[in-house]
Amino acid sequence: MRGIGAVIHFSPPTDSSMPSPDLSGRWNSIRDWFSLPVQDEAALCFRVFYQPDEAMPPSDRLKNFLKLKALASPGRQDNFTTERILSTGETICMIASGKNSDLPSVTLHLSDQEWHMTQSQELAPAAESGEGPRSKGIPITSTQIQAWLDLPQEAKRDAGGWRKWTRTQGITLGSAGLCLTNTGLTPYGRERLHPPKERSLPITVGQLRTWRDLSVEARSETGGWVKWALAQGIAITSAKKHLTNTGLTLYGMERLQRPEERGATITEAQILTWLNMPPEERNQAGGWITWAQAQGIATNSARLYLSNTGLSARGMARLQLSEEKGVPITDRQIQAWRDLPQATKHQTGGWAKWALAQEISITSAQKYLTNTGLTLPGVEMLQPPGEKTAPITESQLLAWLNMSAQEHNETGGWRTWAQTQKIAINSARKYLTNTGLTPRGMERLQRAEEKDHSITNRQIQAWQDLPQATKLEIGGWKKWAQTQGISLRSAGNFLTNVGLTPFGTERLQPPEERGAPITNAQIQAWRDLPQKAKREAGGRIKWAQTQRIAIRSAENFLTNSGLTPFGAERLLPPVERGVPITTTQIQAWQELSQEAKRAAGGCIKWAQEQGITIGSAIACLTNTGLTFNGRKRLLPPEERGSTITEAQFLKWADMSPEERSEAGGWRAWAQAQGISIRSAGNVLTNSGLTPFGTERLKSPEERGAPITNVQIRTWRDLPQEAKRQAGGWIKWAQAQEIAIGSASGYLTNTGLKANGMARLRQSPSATVTLSRPQASTSADTSDEIPVSESPSPQDSEDIAAPPTKQIKEEDVVTWRTHQINNNLPILQHWHDPTISVMAQAEGRTETLQVTRWGPLFNALPRQTKARINQEIRWFLQNEGRHDARMNEMMSVAIPLDDRDGYRGRTVY
Repeated sequence: MRGIGAVIHFSPPTDSSMPSPDLSGRWNSIRDWFSLPVQDEAALCFRVFYQPDEAMPPSDRLKNFLKLKALASPGRQDNFTTERILSTGETICMIASGKNSDLPSVTLHLSDQEWHMTQSQELAPAAESGEGPRSKGIPITSTQIQAWLDLPQEAKRDAGGWRKWTRTQGITLGSAGLCLTNTGLTPYGRERLHPPKERSLPITVGQLRTWRDLSVEARSETGGWVKWALAQGIAITSAKKHLTNTGLTLYGMERLQRPEERGATITEAQILTWLNMPPEERNQAGGWITWAQAQGIATNSARLYLSNTGLSARGMARLQLSEEKGVPITDRQIQAWRDLPQATKHQTGGWAKWALAQEISITSAQKYLTNTGLTLPGVEMLQPPGEKTAPITESQLLAWLNMSAQEHNETGGWRTWAQTQKIAINSARKYLTNTGLTPRGMERLQRAEEKDHSITNRQIQAWQDLPQATKLEIGGWKKWAQTQGISLRSAGNFLTNVGLTPFGTERLQPPEERGAPITNAQIQAWRDLPQKAKREAGGRIKWAQTQRIAIRSAENFLTNSGLTPFGAERLLPPVERGVPITTTQIQAWQELSQEAKRAAGGCIKWAQEQGITIGSAIACLTNTGLTFNGRKRLLPPEERGSTITEAQFLKWADMSPEERSEAGGWRAWAQAQGISIRSAGNVLTNSGLTPFGTERLKSPEERGAPITNVQIRTWRDLPQEAKRQAGGWIKWAQAQEIAIGSASGYLTNTGLKANGMARLRQSPSATVTLSRPQASTSADTSDEIPVSESPSPQDSEDIAAPPTKQIKEEDVVTWRTHQINNNLPILQHWHDPTISVMAQAEGRTETLQVTRWGPLFNALPRQTKARINQEIRWFLQNEGRHDARMNEMMSVAIPLDDRDGYRGRTVY
């Protein structure tokens, strides 16, 4: 019977340099590391390695050692280590048995050529058996790990060991091998069964140094890196990345280096050099890791692009010219790859080479294809419409959270449960775990007022000032942010594990040092740079910093390979930028099949072909359907929600906290009342009212006066510490008896908005000439009207509405940059700055995409409209610190009257 009871006879070793322990007993100590069908073969390799024939060359002994490693279960392969000493040509082979003492190490003398040639043998058995990490099945769940652990030992043997058992359960061998052994669980498997709060921590720099400095004897006495890591309370997954039984992995060594010692980012020339090397040269170089280190390249940079056989998909994509990077993959192509026989897939060179031959974008293909078939998103993409999955909802999150541990186990884990609920796996994995919710899931479920706060400048500075060792010991920026009660989404914009993102660095700078908004000339200069020059400049962010351009502004228009759609559109003449999207076009996009949407190249390319402005399109369309605003535009007017009324506003203000909670928060309550979310969001919170709402409760004479230039200047000149002590601009404005709506157009917690700085720079204010344009000139049909400048006192208030045409006071409007959540400019009612024209005339739209002025705006003189239009244009050209995605989602058309084709729409 193979494997069971097999006896391998060991004779005394002929090599006098090797100790002669009881090797039969040592073999029995590691027998369980090998599945039953391969135990005889493994025992033979073990004997040949430790007791070779006299004529056997060292290279053959190393091959047997590597084959022995490959035959072992995946969870045990890290116990087999080889260490090459370049100065002497010696190779030390060692097996950490995990018992009281390790098996004796063997020193082999190999030439460099022999060493490199034998390395290719390491993965051969796995490749031949077809049981690599891409074998069929699903990853093992915690429930299945627990089930294997609970099986009696006799039942484990009857099942044929963990390999046969996992096949019957439909589990991938690679996944199971990390967690199971024939007698129980690996350390990693035991760790997975611990609750998240009880799991071990990532390895620290201090622990790396401790293991590195241990002598060989001391490492052997600890039982190898696995036992030592467990004793230190280190997570196995973290330790595995950094430790070996003889010292540190390359990642471990690199982590102990100072940043300037870790090597440089790999260049295109170096990628090309590696690609053009014959296989023999790559072997002689010692593989990509050794070669990269010899070239002074950082391992973390090289690993993204290189492999021992050539380049990764990302490496091949980087060598493509921007115009050759292919088009997004279609459903038909995904299905074609899925239906190819496995042999044909292998002959084509894998999914990446096949995608290149089909002129498919590598970045698009890698989301859906693997060398053996499809990824989960690829499988989901081909499902019939009735079977397709959807993103997880908050009610589903709550349902999973409220389940008991027993119910979690009975469902088969979060993945199985998500599939039964027709939830997209990619959506569920962000929020669910087998024991509850991820931190991101918990954050999503919290109410608005209970969510973690946005990060402050002081917290960004505190993280920057922490020593690197402290950052690592804390566990990185995510864990630190959670302990500080900071929203992960907010912190992620500014923090990294080693310091700050470019946005974080920019945020700590004084406003005058943050750079200026990008100009058309700079956009064009970046566009015209050769691709090589762009990479040498360090990408768009570094280039923008050298040009003293605000990063937020640059990000809206530039990419590392060229321009964003907004950047390309901005360089077009106004007449070529397209027209706002119509309801008919929104309906047409919605009715397109998913395949047709992908074939069109997504919503932006489709919009460009239809002559629609990108900003207008992206406010309503997505690559898979419509945005909230797009869906809302297709609703009948009576279903869109109305502006919140005084009675509704007071009703919410008078509710007790318990009543608000029962109503489901302000958003659910507003929807139930048929109130526009945009309108309600300006004045309501789950705990009461916003500052704007509080101000609205007051009578007009109690709401404060419009802010003056003197007050704007006073706030600007306050030290940052004084601004914080004042409680931010809102509390300071209230203390100064300034209307919140007025102050919001100019102040921020750290200084001034662009509109505030512009107001202090410009002493004259724009007025308009009252001369009527001649009918024979082009002024009657042009959107541009000549505007003259006239001086006014330095500290003058906002421009008074002209008394032309006896306009009623309640119909007079003026321009301000009024902040409502997304910092977008809107028109405000002159008499009450907290109420916008849009709110008064129609009700706020969700993303402020369209404002219908109607008769209210048409009552204004043409010159007043021209003045407002001029100030809007100035704002769009000079303001670069809006919400990054929305900054260029605005274009302007002068709303004249319903006969001019715009039907009173402006500000997109």
